[in-house]
Amino acid sequence: MLSSPKSRRQVWSSGPSISSLKSVDYLYNKDEDGLVILIMMENGFKKELALSFIERIKQEFLQRYPISSLAKMPSRSLLEFKEILKDLTANLNASYSDKSFHVMNQVLALENITTENFTKMTERSSQLDEIKEQVIQLSENSLIMKKNAITLRKKTERRYMASICFMVSLIFVR
Repeated sequence: MLSSPKSRRQVWSSGPSISSLKSVDYLYNKDEDGLVILIMMENGFKKELALSFIERIKQEFLQRYPISSLAKMPSRSLLEFKEILKDLTANLNASYSDKSFHVMNQVLALENITTENFTKMTERSSQLDEIKEQVIQLSENSLIMKKNAITLRKKTERRYMASICFMVSLIFVR
């Protein structure tokens, strides 16, 4: 725990200044035991990689410090984990600058795009199935209407012919 303002200034001055960071994202993980891991990363850093980094930190931490013993431990006994975090971060940064790492990021991005496209395709397929059913229903309805129209036309033709025959018969009868 920091006791004096001077020591606080020294701790804060050892990290990057906020003004030097262009855009930063934060990501955290809280598990059921109450362990919270918070990381700060550059904007644009792949979320999947950040989550795997958090899991790696969690594994390393829980290997060395069981949750049951954390409450009894003095805070300075956790200082050795600072070196482990430095190593993990250095490994992540080294792999991040590696060309194969960028290719892996591109593959992950392509995989995400493919998954999204597949999801959209299945949604569109179900919509097309619904449209197909509606087209079939409309086709059936149009056939029924056509049949009814033909029947109605025949009935009106018969009535028309009957009325003409009636008129003609009236004319001849007079």
